[in-house]
Amino acid sequence: MWLSDISVKKPVFATMMVLALVVMGVVSYPSIGVDLFPKVDMPIVNVTTRLKGASSEIMDIDVTDKVEESINTINGVKTITSTSTEGSSVVNVEFILERDIDLAVQDVREKISIIRSKLPKDIDEPIIEKVDPDATPVLWLALSGEKSVKDLSTYADEVLKEQLQKINGVGAIRMYGLRLRQARIWLDNDKLRAYGITAHEVLSALQRGNIELPGGWIETDTKEYTVKVKGEFPTIQQFNDLIYCGPL
Repeated sequence: MWLSDISVKKPVFATMMVLALVVMGVVSYPSIGVDLFPKVDMPIVNVTTRLKGASSEIMDIDVTDKVEESINTINGVKTITSTSTEGSSVVNVEFILERDIDLAVQDVREKISIIRSKLPKDIDEPIIEKVDPDATPVLWLALSGEKSVKDLSTYADEVLKEQLQKINGVGAIRMYGLRLRQARIWLDNDKLRAYGITAHEVLSALQRGNIELPGGWIETDTKEYTVKVKGEFPTIQQFNDLIYCGPL
C-alpha cells in the first residue's frame, strides 16, 4: 500500500524511479552474458565400460545386464537405458528431479564397486560420470585432403590436436574416425603345441614387454619392421618363430 500511496502523493518521484530502472536496464543489457549451453545439473548418470575385442553379445550379457541389475536397486531411479556395441557398453541412468545428482553418482559408484568382481577381468575400469552440458562439444571440424586416410589421421592426432589444445578456453578435444597405424600378431598353432606354449603365455610375455609400436617403424618394409619389434623386447625372444608382426 505504501508504494501506491507514494505514487499518488508524489507522482514526479514515482516517475523518476521508474525511469531510473528503465535507464539501468538499457545500460546493463549489452553486458548481459548469453550462453548457448547454460549451467544445468541434469539428473542423468552414464556408466561406460570397454573391453577390447569383445562382441556386442558378450558386452550385453557379461557387462550391461549386470550393471543394469545392480543400478536398478538405487533409490530415485526413473529410467535405465543401455547400448551394447563391439567392445563398449554404455548404461544411462535417469533419476528423479528431486534426487541430488552428486549423491546419485556416489551411489552408482558404490554399486559398481560391489559387482566389479563379477565383471570380466580384462575390462577397462568403468567410467562413471554425470551428464554435464558444459562438456558437450560446441564445434565439430571435418578434416579432408589429398593425402591418404592414415596420413590425415596421423596429422590430426600428432599435429592438429596439439595446436587446438593450445587455444585458450579449449577444455578437451574428441577425435573420431581415426585410422592410426597398428600391428597384428598371428600365432602358429602347430608351433605353439610343439613348444608346449599357450596363447595366454605369449600374451603375458608381450604384456611384460610393455609393447609400444612407434608409428615411424611402419615406414620400413615388413621384414625390417618385424625384426625391430622383436629386437626391442628381449622378453619375447623365445617366441620369435611363433609370431608374425605386420602393419595394417
